[in-house]
Amino acid sequence: MRCLSLFVLSVILIAAALAGCDSSTAPPSTEKERKSDLLSDEDLVTDPDPNAANVDTLYANWIEENYIPIRSLTSSDFSDLQFLKPILKDRKLVQLGESGHGVSEFDMVKVRLIKFLHQEMGFDVIAFESSLFECFYANENAPDLSPMDIMRNSIFGVWHAHETLALFDYIKSTQGYNGLGF
Repeated sequence: MRCLSLFVLSVILIAAALAGCDSSTAPPSTEKERKSDLLSDEDLVTDPDPNAANVDTLYANWIEENYIPIRSLTSSDFSDLQFLKPILKDRKLVQLGESGHGVSEFDMVKVRLIKFLHQEMGFDVIAFESSLFECFYANENAPDLSPMDIMRNSIFGVWHAHETLALFDYIKSTQGYNGLGF
C-alpha cells in the first residue's frame, strides 16, 4: 500500500450526505463496539419532523429509489462504501467538504471516507484549503512531530478538532519515513 500524503492546495471538500440515527436507540456499550458496527436500516430511521416542509412526491420517490445509506461515521468496515468504487474508479481527484465547519459528524465521516479511498482505492494525497507554506513545513517536519502538531501546523484552525485529529493519527501511522518526506 502506498503511503498517504498530506499535500495542501486550495481545495474545498464536498459534503458527504449521511442518514440520521434514531436517538432513542440504546448506544453500544463501548466506544469500540460503536465504531466497528455498521448501522442497520432500523438504526437509520428517524422520527418524522413535524416542522418539515412539504416535499414534492416525485422528488421524494426518486430519492427513496436511489439513495444509498452510509451506515457509520467511524467504522473500519467499508462494506457500505463499496458502491463508490464504480463511481470513482477512473477518478484522480475526489473532493470532500461540509456544509458547515465544526460539525463533528462531517469530520468523522470525512476521515472514514479518506481511509476508504486510501486503503481500498489507492488514493494517496490529501489537499486542504489551508496555508501552502504551513502545510509544506508540517510535511517536511512530520517525522519529528506528533499527529496533533502536524494538524496544528498545517491546516486552518477551523478544522482543529478531536474528530480531525483521527485523520492525522492515520496519516502518521501510514508513513514509512525514508528521507523522502511523506
